[in-house]
Amino acid sequence: MDIHKAGTSDIDQLIAMREAFLREEHPDLTPDQIIAQRAVLEDYFTRHLNRDFWGYFAIVDAEIAAAVYLVAAERPAHPRLATGKLGTVLNVYTKPVYRRRGYASALLKQMLADAQQLGISLVELQATQAGKAVYDTLGFTVKQSAYTPMEYRLRP
Repeated sequence: MDIHKAGTSDIDQLIAMREAFLREEHPDLTPDQIIAQRAVLEDYFTRHLNRDFWGYFAIVDAEIAAAVYLVAAERPAHPRLATGKLGTVLNVYTKPVYRRRGYASALLKQMLADAQQLGISLVELQATQAGKAVYDTLGFTVKQSAYTPMEYRLRP
């Protein structure tokens, strides 16, 4: 297995792995929704790749087996975020035929080393039940907060 950090020539693969992840997590997505997202994803990756977004691929026998994405944001510093830099892990996805071989773990370790080099203080993610054990092994902990997570959804 080789770890490959995505470059501009990999945008189609970033989109393909995002679509595979979304299809598995949201099986009710329609073909029209996927097509609409593809244009948005291409624009996003073109503008953000290797600026505040990084993509990692596990390559096995010249094929992408797994992917991990990191998005960085900067906020005002506070005690839990000393540098003000926050990383969010997205799209941890391994193609079914390659699962349970450690590819996602290897990508996450590389991503965490890079996040350290970028000065990111905290890396967060939303774990599925299938992925939680991997994150536990790597040292992620369940987030404890005195605050209640809330959201306000705006419609385009």
